[in-house]
Amino acid sequence: MSTKRVAALALALGGALTMSGCGTQADIAATVNGTVISESAARTAAEQIRQNYPEEAAQFGTGDAVGILINAPFVLDALAASGRPVSEESARAQLKLVDDPSPETITLVRYENAVGQLQEGGQELIDGILEKLRSAKITVNPRYGTFDAQQVQIVPAAPNWIASGANAAG
Repeated sequence: MSTKRVAALALALGGALTMSGCGTQADIAATVNGTVISESAARTAAEQIRQNYPEEAAQFGTGDAVGILINAPFVLDALAASGRPVSEESARAQLKLVDDPSPETITLVRYENAVGQLQEGGQELIDGILEKLRSAKITVNPRYGTFDAQQVQIVPAAPNWIASGANAAG
């Protein structure tokens, strides 16, 4: 094999490996304490929620799913620890229009069911959840914004080409 062919093959292989690495990174919507929420799983969950609740969730998007999937483990774990678990079976039963709901879709429905129970748990339960969320290591794909630990939510990032009021030329 000629030196030019070897070099070309090496470049092509290197490019393929680089692209496959980017593909893996591109599927990360968020990480929560090292646990990955994949872009594809959040997208599928959002699609299945819209399918099951076409009128109520017509505008429910992948970013909405990512936000809930970040919060859900904290809320569901706290409710379970307080003796108010939210079952997967009840969530599955609500997904009548989805043949094979993804685990993330089930989590979204469980979270929705759990939110109503938070008030019953009292302010101490809610404060405990907020404290855990604030101390968690949460990173979000920039396409959705950034996780603001004080607000305990994803806030949209302003594109760098938009000047803030203080920095805008007048």
